[in-house]
Amino acid sequence: MSQENERRYMDEQSKRYMLVLNSHFAAYRDKYQRGGDFRIYSDLLREPLPAGTAAITVPRP
Repeated sequence: MSQENERRYMDEQSKRYMLVLNSHFAAYRDKYQRGGDFRIYSDLLREPLPAGTAAITVPRP
């Protein structure tokens, strides 16, 4: 995994988390013409990735 992708992950309490930003969501919407509104909450929500999940590279615009 590249160093840039490695910075998007965080390991905590034996779980791996991935950073997802609004820009990632906007790029997804532009590329696939799908997706609704992006909601922002003040609390951080961490969703664990299933074991063996492949890295996802989201290109920067």
